[in-house]
Amino acid sequence: MAGFFVSADSDVLTTPHAFRAILDPVCGTAALSTKAASCIEPMNLRADVTLYGQEINPDMRDLPCHHDD
Repeated sequence: MAGFFVSADSDVLTTPHAFRAILDPVCGTAALSTKAASCIEPMNLRADVTLYGQEINPDMRDLPCHHDD
C-alpha cells in the first residue's frame, strides 16, 4: 500500500534534493510510514524524508518503532 502512494509522486521524488514529509495519523508501530520511506530510497538516495506519526492508543504508542523490512 505504501508503494501506491509513493509511485503517484515519482516525478517529484526523482528530482535532486526532493523533500517529502510522511504523516501517518494512526501510526501504531510505524510500519506504513517506514515502508513508504523505504519505497522512496531506490528512487532517490538523496531525498529528504521526514516521518511523522501519532497514536491515540497508549498500548500501541509504547511499542518500539523498529522494523527489519
